[in-house]
Amino acid sequence: GKRLDTLKMWENYNYLDLSYDFKEQTISGDTANVRLEWLVRTSQKMGKQPQEGRTVLDVTLKKEDGHWKIKEIRPVS
Repeated sequence: GKRLDTLKMWENYNYLDLSYDFKEQTISGDTANVRLEWLVRTSQKMGKQPQEGRTVLDVTLKKEDGHWKIKEIRPVS
């Protein structure tokens, strides 16, 4: 249900730009801790002005079977 609700909401927006930047990263063995900043520019399809959003997350990654996998995501307040 949540997935369908999210997809329906996304239909109302034009996604103009999406980028990310690693602000900090620490790798120790098979574990990596990164601070990730997402920047997104959107506009509503109803003709509203573009809006910009910024989200900063602390992410813990773990290497398993040769691939990095997300283990934890925490919003930075």
